[in-house]
Amino acid sequence: MALEIEIKLRVHDLEEVRRKLAGADARRQKDRYFEDNWLYDYESKQLRGRGCIVRLRKAGDEAQLTFKGPAQKDDRLKVREELESSISDAEVVRKILGELGLRPVFRYQKYREVFVLPGLAAPLEIMVDETPIGNYLELEGERNAVISGAKRLGFSESDFIKSTYLSLYADYCQQQKLPIGDMVFPEFERGGPDGPPTGREGA
Repeated sequence: MALEIEIKLRVHDLEEVRRKLAGADARRQKDRYFEDNWLYDYESKQLRGRGCIVRLRKAGDEAQLTFKGPAQKDDRLKVREELESSISDAEVVRKILGELGLRPVFRYQKYREVFVLPGLAAPLEIMVDETPIGNYLELEGERNAVISGAKRLGFSESDFIKSTYLSLYADYCQQQKLPIGDMVFPEFERGGPDGPPTGREGA
């Protein structure tokens, strides 16, 4: 079983974050790129009820299909089963998911840069995410690497966020007294190149 072990960290100054990464000798693995993500579920909300997700992700010409299991009990980190595979044709996979009774229930977007932080007991990936609701770091790797890497960048465990982007967006909409739809950039709010927003009903 493959496990995803990660945290998010809220950040306000991206240039300061990049300076910290440079100071920690982090190596850039991927330049800034755009990501579009769709979460799928059954009409019965079966996956949500089990704490699972099915996600279709597109980034340029690349696409991935991911299954994530329920979050495991952990006081500090988000830990869950993750099964992921690259796919060659996202549109065919959309049709397959539809034939299986799955439908898109939440769409979210971000711009992402990927770094690798050396000098730890195990490799640590650091993702710099720019989203419609603010900026975050995602740290993913082995448990000790995630905790040590966050501390090296000047964060404490009180800064750790285990929430998904779906949960963060729901909280943001509640605080701003906004209707909950999709977490997309303004140019996509009326549909964009990949069709209308899915809405979050049933997510």
